[in-house]
Order: sequence, then structure tokens, then C-alpha cells
Amino acid sequence: MRRDTLIMLLAACALALTAEGSEKQTETFVWKRGPQIIGRLSVPKGSRVEIYDYLEGIVTTLRYQDGASIKLQDGLMYILPLFSAPKYRLISSTEGDTKTTRVGRCGNGKLNWREDNYKTKTLIGEPPANVFTWPTPNIGYANVSSDRKSEFDNALDSFAREPEKGHQ
Repeated sequence: MRRDTLIMLLAACALALTAEGSEKQTETFVWKRGPQIIGRLSVPKGSRVEIYDYLEGIVTTLRYQDGASIKLQDGLMYILPLFSAPKYRLISSTEGDTKTTRVGRCGNGKLNWREDNYKTKTLIGEPPANVFTWPTPNIGYANVSSDRKSEFDNALDSFAREPEKGHQ
């Protein structure tokens, strides 16, 4: 009887450690341009950050050892969709109230990509002629294997834009 209890106790501890370990596989990434916070998202751990700050906006890329990446773009004068090169084959595009989501396959067809292009909020009535609409963010991932797809989908789904004065 003691042996069975000990085995059950060890199994419960192993399950608890496994569950705890899976929770720690993500980290909060704070996306910034200089001191301004653009947004936050919960991303898989282990990325290398590359930043391309151009005059009209910023592109931040999180690169992973397996070749997967997350691309975050905010600003004007940037080609959209993010993944429009011939190697990115579109499977579906979904129009929502707040964003357009595109998904597809890349490379040899075994890797996945997705991007979310956020829309500006609509104003009730006609906006004044001198109102400047702040650019909306575009986020996506590419070169993601099928076994990691849900991890990266969760990262994009976790995106929360930082409320800033002047942003719509």
C-alpha cells in the first residue's frame, strides 16, 4: 500500500512540474519605439530581437533558433501584407471588425505563417478635415512548424495595444 501511495505521489509531483514548466515557456514582450510602448504580447521564450527603425515607423522581428519569427510593424510607408513574397502561399483571409487575418503556408509547404493587420477605429460621424489617423499595427509570424503553430497563434492572439494619447 505504501509503495502505491508513493508512486501516486511521485506521479502527481511530475504532473505538477510539467504543468508549471509549460506555463513558463512564454514571456511578456514589450514592443517599443524609443520610450513609447506600442503594445505587449506573450511570446515563446528564446527569441533574438532585431529592430529596424525607419523614418515613418518601426519593424521589430523576434527570431527563434528553429527559423521561426514574429514580425511586428507599426507606422506608415510599409508594404502590406507583411508576407506577400511568392514563397508565402495564402490559404485564407478573414475580415473582422478590428483586423484582417491572413494565414498560409511558406517554403516547401510544411511551415506556417499568419498575419493580423489591425484597422483604425471608426469615428461616429464625419471626422474633421485636419484629423490625423495614427497608423495601426501589423503583426505576424512565419516559418512556424505545425507542432508550434498553436504557440505562435496564442502569441498573436495575446497582442494588446498600449493605449496612448493620439492613437486610435
